[in-house]
Formats: sequence, C-alpha cells, structure tokens
Amino acid sequence: MVFQYKYWSGPLVLLGLVLGLKHLAAAELRSPSITRPPDIYKALVGGRTIINDYITTHHQVAPGLPPRSIPKRPIQQPIPDAIRVIFPDQSLSSINGGQIAAVNSHIPKGFRAPILEYAGTSTTAFGQPETLNEKQRSAAAYVDQHLANAGLIRTLEEVIRILGPDRFAKQPEAGLSELRTIGFPEDLLAAFTPAGRNNSPTTPAELIASVASNLLRDSGAARVSTGPPPFEFYVPDEWTGFEVAVETGSKEVQLLRMQAGGGYRNGVVPGDSIDVIRQVVEAMPACDFLVTAPEAMLEPVTSWAMAMLPFSRPHQLTLLAEPGAVEAWAQDNGKPGTIALADDQRERATITPRYASRGELNSTPLVGESFVMDMLARSGRRVVQFPLLFQGGNLIGVRDPKTERRILITSETAIYRNTMLGLSPGEVEKVFRRGFGVDECMVVPAVSYHLDFDATFREIDGELVVFVNDMDAAVRGILGLAIATFEQHGLLDRAEAVGLRYDLNRGAGRTAYRTLSQLSGRDADGLYRSDRAILFKTSVIDSASGNYQVFLQALDLLQSRFDFENDPTIDVGRRNYLATLRGVSRALTAQEKVFASRGWKVVRVPSLPNFPRGINYLNGVQHPDGYLMPAYGGFYTPLDQEAARIFKDAIGHGAEVRPIQCAELQRREGAVHCAVVAYTN
Repeated sequence: MVFQYKYWSGPLVLLGLVLGLKHLAAAELRSPSITRPPDIYKALVGGRTIINDYITTHHQVAPGLPPRSIPKRPIQQPIPDAIRVIFPDQSLSSINGGQIAAVNSHIPKGFRAPILEYAGTSTTAFGQPETLNEKQRSAAAYVDQHLANAGLIRTLEEVIRILGPDRFAKQPEAGLSELRTIGFPEDLLAAFTPAGRNNSPTTPAELIASVASNLLRDSGAARVSTGPPPFEFYVPDEWTGFEVAVETGSKEVQLLRMQAGGGYRNGVVPGDSIDVIRQVVEAMPACDFLVTAPEAMLEPVTSWAMAMLPFSRPHQLTLLAEPGAVEAWAQDNGKPGTIALADDQRERATITPRYASRGELNSTPLVGESFVMDMLARSGRRVVQFPLLFQGGNLIGVRDPKTERRILITSETAIYRNTMLGLSPGEVEKVFRRGFGVDECMVVPAVSYHLDFDATFREIDGELVVFVNDMDAAVRGILGLAIATFEQHGLLDRAEAVGLRYDLNRGAGRTAYRTLSQLSGRDADGLYRSDRAILFKTSVIDSASGNYQVFLQALDLLQSRFDFENDPTIDVGRRNYLATLRGVSRALTAQEKVFASRGWKVVRVPSLPNFPRGINYLNGVQHPDGYLMPAYGGFYTPLDQEAARIFKDAIGHGAEVRPIQCAELQRREGAVHCAVVAYTN
C-alpha cells in the first residue's frame, strides 16, 4: 500500500517561566481560584517560546545518521466485518471543506465553529474587514482590542454606542446579526440577566434591547460606563446536562477514540500516531475503537487495520472518514462523559469546545478538528458544543474518594484563555463547573503546555493519588545512561564513569556537567556531532538525533541548578533560557504543593514536562486493570522500566503497567493521553 500522508509536526511550545515566578506559590495555595494577574500569566506563557526557540536553534545535530528501520510485524488473520466505515455527508463535506481556509484567514473573537446544530452556517456571518462599513470596522476594532479587559457587557455598550443604539432598541434580532458580523460573541449574552431578576432567563435580543434603551436615555454620556454593569451573570440551563468522565481508573473503559493524524513515512513510523493506535488496540482487546482518518487515506488505513490490528469480534473498530486532514490529538477536540436523557438515564457523550484550537494567549483555530465532531455525531454518538474554549489535555475529571466530590482539575491556561471572550476568571470557572457537571473547578498553576503532562490521577485504596514529574530524578536517569554509553564506547574509563555517577547522584553535579558537555562536542558548523549522537541508538526504533537531544535537554536542566547569572562565559540568551528552565522547576514544586494541600497522596515519577525534547510518563490512560504508560523505548528503556516500577508499586493489586512506545509522538510534544480518549461505563 502507498501512503501519501502529510507528516505534521505541530509548533506546540512548552511553558517556561521568566517573570513573576515568585508569585507562584503562596497566593495559589490559599485558593484553587486564579489569583495571578494577566500580565504575569502572559510572562509565563512567553517563557515557552524562549525554551522552544533556544532548543530549535542550539540543539541541532549534524546530518548523516542512519534512518530508523520499520520493524516487521506479523499480519493478523482478519475477522469478518471487524471494521465498520462511516462516510461523510458529501454536501456537508463540501461546505465544511470550503470553509476551513476562509475561517482560518480571519478569526474574530466571537467565532464559533459551524458544527452540529450550526453545521453548514456560512462563515460570511463573520464579516471580513473589507466587507464592513466604517462604523462596523470601528466597532469590530473595539471588540478586538477591549473585550478581554472591558468585559462582555461594557464592550457591548460601547459597540452599540458606536453602531447607533436606536436600531438595536427597535430591531434587536437584526442587531444580534450585526454583532455576529463584527465578531462579538453574542451567544454568551445568554449568561446575563438584568440585576434583581434572580437569574431569570433573558434572551440575547432582550438584553441588547435593554442596553440600547439605557443608552438612548443617557444619550448625553460620551463614554462607556465605568460602574458595575446592571446585569448579573448566571449559567443558563441549556449549557448544562453534561457530566465529564472521571479519569482515575475507577471505571471500566469501554470505548477508545483516536485519530490517525500522521505517522507514515515510507512505512509506519515507530512510536507515532498510527503505530500508537496499533499498540493501544493490542493493549485493550476488550474495548471498542473509534478512529477518525482522512477520507483520502481511508483505503490504505483500512487495509493496514485489517492486516495489523488484532480484532476479536465484528464491528470492533469504527472508522470515520473525515473530509479534511486530522491531527493525532483526539483529546483536545473533545472530552468524554455522559449527558442526561429525558427518562433520568444517561448516555455516553462527547463535549467539544467552541472551536478546536492551539495556543494560549491567542488561540489559533483548528477548524478541521472541530469538523471531526460532525462525523462523530454522524456515527450515532452524542456530541455537545461547549460555549467556551478548551483543549482537553488541560482538563482532567477526578473524584475524591474521601469526600466523594467530583472535581474538574484545570490549568489556569484554560481559564485565562476564556477571559479573551469578555468573561471574568470567576465567571469562566462557573461555566466550566456547571457545564462539565462537577462539584468544583480546581485551578492549578500552569507548568506544561497541557496539564496532562504534569499529573495523572488514580483512586487507590480509598484515596486519590497524584503522580507528578520528578524532574531531578529524570535528569539523573538520562545523564546516567549517557555516562554508560560513553563508557561503553571508550570515551570514559571505568574510574571516570564511577566518579561522574557519584557527582551526579551525591554531589553538586558540576563535574558531571563539565565532562559531559565536553564529550557532547560540536563540529565546525556549530552542530552537535553525529558520531556522538549515534552512540544513543541501540535499537531499530531509536532516533539517534532525537535521543541525543533528550540528553542535551537534561544537560541544560542540570546547568540551570547552578549559579549562572553572573558567569561571564554565558551569553545573555542562554542565561534567559536557563532562568526559564529554573522557573519550570519552581512551578513544578508549587503545583505539587497545591495537590498535597488537598490531602492527596503525591507520587513522584522520574519524568519531564513536555519540553520539545523530553521524556514524559504521566501522559497516559488510567483504567481499572492498570495504566497505559507512555514510553520512549530503545536507548531509554531502562528509564521506562523505572517509571513502570513506580507506577506498579503504587497501584499494586497485580496491576499491569503497559508501556506504549510513543517517542515520535513525544518529539511532536504529545503522548498517549493526548492521542487517546477513554469512554467509561
């Protein structure tokens, strides 16, 4: 079979902390709610760029390394009718396909993906700048520049003032259409009601008519009001009814949803999307599987699945043929759970964001990822669209067995992202709490790009256990393997290797850093030498350059412990980079204290946050019989084994910790939890 597949490597970047790090601990331990102002949050997010840019520029390995081999795998005996294929509605397919480029070219603040009940809605409802008149352009600019700071209602007042309140008072429905045209999130007005009405429902049309009438009465006022707006916030009933699934291994997993988003380059790439799908199917043979694949690749994907996946019954796999391209990260365009039915029963369901996105301060839309939800609904699955933005890796549902409270744990990123829509952090938390059907929305400090790289949760013997990154242990493990390979290949003698291990594990680590840095070596072009990188390849699945870059990342993390601020041999760019790495360590400590303050047991795993070249063991899937653990394999197998031992010892009761080799996904800054959505009973 021949794949002509665009191999995507997303520009996701890791959090670094440059400014405001001293604010991380004390304030947030007092309350799960956000206490940091947006400027500090922006500084935190900006640190990701510092780390990503530095590594991209300074950790390049010289070409000439041998390619990875594609391991041969036995062809399975096909089960008749094991695969069911769902094709798209062609008329909707052409509409959606034609809209992706148009939508991505101009995304106003109020954009909502035209899917599900909004499917087929023309994107021209959001006017391109050249189609707006002068007043509309002025109003659109005000929305874009002031919505986050002024808030939804105050921005609405000024926009109506700019456009002219008379027509809004007389024709509020037409006014709603115009608000949508200039990019105002008019659907969020459903969450506001006049003060004193005890949260009685008010339609958006009624609300804007009220605002316009107030402006007409106060026509002499030249500026938008500064006092409290005469409206109260509440969560309307139509935004509720969904309950997010608990991801603590307490319930049987029945269905796994994945996306074939890359992973084929002249053969199936070990540890990438397609290969991870195979490993997950092998690890969870009792489950049903739902896989979205690009329609253009449906035939080869189907042939591969029939030949390679160990099915046990008919219709075990449902393939959804998506008209456009898809990415590997199924977690981020939809979270699993249930929704209430009329007869007090609950049905398995997926909640999808306002629109699928990437990024933090400015959410970059991935509209094609939202259209995946149309195909999911077409397969007979229930899907609901959430009114706010989220990326599923930043939201984890848990149940505290001691209090029996259902909690949505989220990174502060998910909260601040939605203040861009004109809501306050407290209002955003309320919408998440009600919309995801939990007792509490617990906001924790951001460390990684997504929270699922920082923690995984499990109910064990009546308590909630949190597995977190032990970055120092991971650095020691990675550098210990580097010392071993340098010794094996004669670059270190036995005594030198013993001394370096002692310094690394019992001393300050300065000697280990100095010696390993000298051994790493660069060529005349400033690239790291390929003859050193090849020493980090021990199996056919290894990427020598990728493994070597993990080693370089660990070296940098080791140096970030030292006093580098006044070292004249270190340039300003590297000092900023090392300070950002040090900030990540502080943030991990603050995050761990937040979990411990709840009385939860914390277990440290030798693991790194999602650096561009890191190794992470927390981005996995918990289930009653054990844990699907992301693994690196090859050269770093001993580190995998140590992480698996820690998980197995903590879980106990004969649990299986199944390594899912996903090194290539991790080099794309993803892993197992990013790629797999688990639906429980």
